Amino acid sequence: MESKQGSTKGGVHLAPDSKDLDIEVNGPYMVFKGLTVEEMEELRDDITLHLDLDRATPTHVEYWKFTHRHCGDFLNI
Repeated sequence: MESKQGSTKGGVHLAPDSKDLDIEVNGPYMVFKGLTVEEMEELRDDITLHLDLDRATPTHVEYWKFTHRHCGDFLNI
C-alpha cells in the first residue's frame, strides 16, 4: 500500500483527508521477539487464559492456539 501523510499510531497511518487506512502488519511471532524466559512464560499463561475464555468464533480459537504453540516453540529453543 502506498504511504499516506498524516498521523501515525501503532503502524496505522491515517490520512487526514481520506477514510483510507494504510496498515503495517507484522507477523504474529514478532510479539515474542526480545522477551525474557520469565516474560515468555507469563505470556504463555495469558494466552492459555484467552484460549479458555475467547471461544466466540473458530477464528479466535485458531489464533490463540497458534500463538500458544509459537510461545511454546520459543520456550523450547
